[in-house]
Amino acid sequence: MVDVPAAASRLAEELRASRQASGLSFGQIIQQGMRQSPPVALTKSTLSAWFNAQSVPRAGRAFIFLTELLESRAGSRPGQRSRARWENLRRAAEQSRTTARRNSAASGPHTQKQHGEHRSARPLRIGLVPDTADVLVERAHREALARALDDPEDSDVEDAASAAVRGRLITGTGGVGKTCLAADYCHRAADGADGGVDVLVWVTANTTPAVTGAYAHAARELELVPSSENTASAAEQFLNWLRVTDRSWLIVLDDVHSPGALEGLWAPRRTAGRGRVIVTTRSRERDLVTASGHPFLSVGVFTPEESLTHLRNTLQRAVPTGADAELAGLADDLGHLPLALSRAAAYLDYNASCSVARYRRLLADRRLTLERLIPAVRGSAATSSLAALWDISVDQADQHTGMLARPMLELAAVLDGTTGIPAPLFTSDAARTWLTERSRTDGPVDEFEAEHTLATLDRLHLIDHTPGEGCDDTWLVRVHQLIQRAVREQQPPGSSPDVRTQRRNTVLPAAAHALLEIWPDTAHDQDHAQRLRASARSLATHDQDGESHPLWQDDTAYTLLFRLGTSAGESGDISWARAHFDALRSLAHQHLGADHPHTLFARGELSRWQSRAGDHAGAVQTLESLEADHIRLFG
Repeated sequence: MVDVPAAASRLAEELRASRQASGLSFGQIIQQGMRQSPPVALTKSTLSAWFNAQSVPRAGRAFIFLTELLESRAGSRPGQRSRARWENLRRAAEQSRTTARRNSAASGPHTQKQHGEHRSARPLRIGLVPDTADVLVERAHREALARALDDPEDSDVEDAASAAVRGRLITGTGGVGKTCLAADYCHRAADGADGGVDVLVWVTANTTPAVTGAYAHAARELELVPSSENTASAAEQFLNWLRVTDRSWLIVLDDVHSPGALEGLWAPRRTAGRGRVIVTTRSRERDLVTASGHPFLSVGVFTPEESLTHLRNTLQRAVPTGADAELAGLADDLGHLPLALSRAAAYLDYNASCSVARYRRLLADRRLTLERLIPAVRGSAATSSLAALWDISVDQADQHTGMLARPMLELAAVLDGTTGIPAPLFTSDAARTWLTERSRTDGPVDEFEAEHTLATLDRLHLIDHTPGEGCDDTWLVRVHQLIQRAVREQQPPGSSPDVRTQRRNTVLPAAAHALLEIWPDTAHDQDHAQRLRASARSLATHDQDGESHPLWQDDTAYTLLFRLGTSAGESGDISWARAHFDALRSLAHQHLGADHPHTLFARGELSRWQSRAGDHAGAVQTLESLEADHIRLFG
């Protein structure tokens, strides 16, 4: 145990006194914070750390809200003078903690024998822990991670000679904030009131040599081995030391790709001191749990409330109070993906003349790529573009599926990944024909290979493959909208932009045939029919993006559009069916000719839905014109 700096203790004492005078519980403070606009997200663990001098609040809106709430409830009138007083207390506490840490690190090495090994008494840091965001959104995952790693368990006292190592595997797709959560915990743990962490190792663990090298570096710094010791032996000595040391340690393995890459390099499951392990990974492979001995902590996208808080707090420009609707719309456009929201805020701050509304219009323009609209930010922890972030996972999936992963994602990228795509579509004859042609495999792709590819994409968080909902037991495939867009925009290095157009011209008909193949003749389930219509509408939208209209260049793919219109009308969406068949009449006339049977059929359906919509005069006019052409053509 180390002494808490006096200034930090004083701030905590002042906070406790104000809270006692206010009569507020932590729960009431949290509730008041959530009622603010935008909400101030606080948790019991955060408040407890502040009120007990375990950590120092950061400058900003949360601390101001807290102190003004306590003072107002205690009967005082908050103002500039009291705000300045609290900020001076906070700044003094922050500086005292920084000074204490520097003095501790500068006290010089002091070694002693323990379990036959040398150790240094000074804190050891191996690897660079990324900086966290200046404004960190308080997420449930943050408290869940702290609770999992810090709360005592009864099992910890079963063996007096050692304690269980606490750990979590933070899993989720690229861009949800896994590394940010791990880094935030590291910074808070290193600054803990119980002396922090004696040995902290942070390593980007996507290769075996990177992990071995970091362990070997730690062993040499701890004087466990001579500097001439080979890397593998030094790493082994460090792992052995973790088992027997009574010092506290924290190992972070960031971006682990597979459990096999770390065979023999997982941290021990028990230690004589206090051990913690954090692993971040895009995989949800159960073998990771078995190999590491720690459970998953799944992290997804922000909630709408978290997205709004993040955008308001991150944007440096002045945001009017009435701008919440535009910001909420922007969050929806970006699928509430934390990294995308941060990049969008940086873009808006850099391009000060671009309003949120105009930026949303740019995002909706499919001619502009994510690379241009959500660029990587220089100097940030995540320097890769969003597309490059997911490309790593796609390449990994391709390696495990015989190059079928990307073609299957290309199929999913033109369908409605939000409502959910019926999984049988991906094992249909049409889909497997597409996979065979696109991957250039030696033989035709069978159902087992298609199902294995779906499972691999799900394991790497590129899709969510889940059971159906309600009375429909068909499994569904969901894909984040930005992953879909990145896949559509993907262009191999050195290739012509025509590659994207050529891919679009072939994948749209393939997806249409796959939808037609699984579309039942009669609607046996409304939810299933709604999902089919949602994906068909997505295809119709993509077909209209360019001038080529790929669905109409295929002999039968365009018939999906007729099936869509009829299904929509029969489900009750009569106005939409009427407008849809009016558009189909023009498209069929343009691509098939005025006298083609399907052009005539489109006119007949238009008359039908005009009548159902109450436009009887229009229906009669359309029908009379159609009858005249029938007499001309067929007598």
